[in-house]
Amino acid sequence: MKTALLVIDYINGIINGSCKDYAMSHPIVDNTNKLISVCRTKQIPIYFVRLAFDENYTDLPKYSKGFNHIKNQELFKLDSPSTDFISELDYQDGDTIINKTAASPFHSKDLTLLLQSKNIDKLIFAGVATDNAINIGSRQANDAGYYTVIAEDACGASSEEFHDWSITMLEKIVNEIVTVDQLTNYLC
Repeated sequence: MKTALLVIDYINGIINGSCKDYAMSHPIVDNTNKLISVCRTKQIPIYFVRLAFDENYTDLPKYSKGFNHIKNQELFKLDSPSTDFISELDYQDGDTIINKTAASPFHSKDLTLLLQSKNIDKLIFAGVATDNAINIGSRQANDAGYYTVIAEDACGASSEEFHDWSITMLEKIVNEIVTVDQLTNYLC
């Protein structure tokens, strides 16, 4: 199987916002960086996915309460500090960035086209928030026929309860929920 890593929403506005407490009390960024390093070594494509809107909030989900709040507050505009990847993340110039305009990483035409062009059929998910982008994205990937893997200790949420609840629910859907160490041994 051709594999890709999706690193989702490790941006200032989320990791230092609603997921800040979880990220400070769990080594999710370190674990994600470890996974990124292994994927780079193994030449596994890595896609850095982030919530980012243009000036007009084009493609904003029209009737979404949460996303309309984002628009009304003028949050997550492209090229604003809130959409920058956190400095601790092993993001490098030249890495592939996918901008999305909803919770799902698949709310971007670019991601699906890239995955199809590289014949990717297995996706590893790492990111925030487990109860939002990871939950929705892995479900959509599963429905689209991808083999789905969640790096559980490279994901976080706004609370331990939300993270644990999401992982419990996803155990019924995704193909694997593993630790970064387990994935590292598997990939090497």
